[in-house]
Amino acid sequence: SAAAVAIKNISNVEQILRLDELKSEFISVVSHQLRTPLSVARWNFELILDNVFGKLPAKAEQITRDTYQQFVTLTKGLNNLMAVLEIEKEEVMMKYEKTDIDKTIVEETISDLEREIKEKKIKIKKEKPIAGKFNLDQKKIKMVFEIILDNAIRYSPDNSTITISQARRRIKGKKEILISVADEGIGVLPANRETIFTKFFRGEEARKMSPNGFGLGLFMAKKYIEYHGGNLWFEKNKTVGSTFSFSIPEKK
Repeated sequence: SAAAVAIKNISNVEQILRLDELKSEFISVVSHQLRTPLSVARWNFELILDNVFGKLPAKAEQITRDTYQQFVTLTKGLNNLMAVLEIEKEEVMMKYEKTDIDKTIVEETISDLEREIKEKKIKIKKEKPIAGKFNLDQKKIKMVFEIILDNAIRYSPDNSTITISQARRRIKGKKEILISVADEGIGVLPANRETIFTKFFRGEEARKMSPNGFGLGLFMAKKYIEYHGGNLWFEKNKTVGSTFSFSIPEKK
């Protein structure tokens, strides 16, 4: 009967939802268990690469550097995976606080990525910063900026330039904060414009340049910006590369 079919369908949906919940719990437990040993390994490799225990031979240094990069990629991937689980469960908690965007978001992130910047001999050009403190979720906006800047570094050629700009603007009578990162990298193919902000998506050119990665960063970044009531988008540069920008409304 129709009623029996309906009951069976409801039962099937409940089973699927339960399996999805179990999958999320499994990913969460595994990620938490891996975080600490990965962090310890990463710190130890940083000590070695900083020559705390003496200068390594060139070949050993390159092997150590390559291994370190794998730990960095995996650690970031796990952190993003945990963040995405929170987003999907709608468990994202917003913590607004007065923040100096240039000092806390831009400068600290550049410092955090200093090793990767030096590795590729990339020049960071920072245009005039905006002054003052703004009410936002500092941790999430910093994560968004790090994802965008990290991608710009990862997918740009050696000895290229990345330009960071900050501005305040008024759109339809509303004040916004605008941050942009322009690179000279591989750009985004027109075919990927609609899918670049989806989960687990990585373009073919991106996979060639950097085989490792979970494809979660831009999905997560867009969601965090939307939680702020803002927008995240990209544009093709006139010559080469792309510019990723995000805007969030000024909050009192």
